[in-house]
Amino acid sequence: MTARRGRKKGSGKTKIEIDRYLGLSNAPEEVLFKLNELLYGQQAALMRKNPRIPVSLSLVWKCGDAARPGSSYTLSREGMFIKTAAPMENDSEIEVSFLLPGDEEPVLVSARVVRKVGPEEAHQ
Repeated sequence: MTARRGRKKGSGKTKIEIDRYLGLSNAPEEVLFKLNELLYGQQAALMRKNPRIPVSLSLVWKCGDAARPGSSYTLSREGMFIKTAAPMENDSEIEVSFLLPGDEEPVLVSARVVRKVGPEEAHQ
């Protein structure tokens, strides 16, 4: 009896599909979100009170008169993670504006910073 050599049936197709799925992501946060989705499926969504969805939004946020650029890669019912070079302290009141795809007028919301993370923690 001779042993069969080579790949298991279907293994190449799965790798190509995963590479294609992850390859559509530009930001590390999006890749992490998609990996969690692949690994845990619906369980990942059930672990959170308000599941996050991947988005790619450029935004401007203001505290007082100072306007600063930022971006968001996740959005949930109760908030968004804003990636910015100059984060505000917890409990700071800010105003965020962003444009949704297909809209001509920006969305303008008042928000409160509930958690500030440093660069090391944000990349985990």
